[in-house]
Amino acid sequence: RDNFNLNAKVKATPDAYEACFRQKYTDGQMVSALRTVENWLEDEPFSYMPTAMKSYVACLLDDYDTAIKTINSFKAGDAEDHGLSNNRDFAEISKGEIFADQSEVIRIHNHIQRRLQANGSDMTQALANAGLLEYRLGNLNEGRQFYELAMATSNKLNEPRQTAAAAMYH
Repeated sequence: RDNFNLNAKVKATPDAYEACFRQKYTDGQMVSALRTVENWLEDEPFSYMPTAMKSYVACLLDDYDTAIKTINSFKAGDAEDHGLSNNRDFAEISKGEIFADQSEVIRIHNHIQRRLQANGSDMTQALANAGLLEYRLGNLNEGRQFYELAMATSNKLNEPRQTAAAAMYH
């Protein structure tokens, strides 16, 4: 697994922040991965990938506040990043506070609908978010249908990781 002795090389390289994060992440050490991705993000605050990975790992750890804060602080241009906005939707739905304010539920629902209508590369994530929202609203049949559609869509696009993620979250 480490025929190239990468672990030692990463440890010996003081600014190998991304490599260190990826080692922890690949090894399933999510708490350590969350700590190490902060170094990567500090080194590359303009970069999408450390922001996306920090928000994703935070969600895996049910740390939705960190995920939302990380996404909201990302400023790499004027245009909205759909992957990050979908991650924010997931975190806000999962955190659950939006359900105390109907206008927040409507805001997220409308964002998901815009992403679905755009039929973009984030379709699988938008469909899965729609499923999660429906489940959290108590609409079990609709939630199941959206998750099944997310898995079918990612299969059609030959994205097995997206299929697996949708199945896992479902």
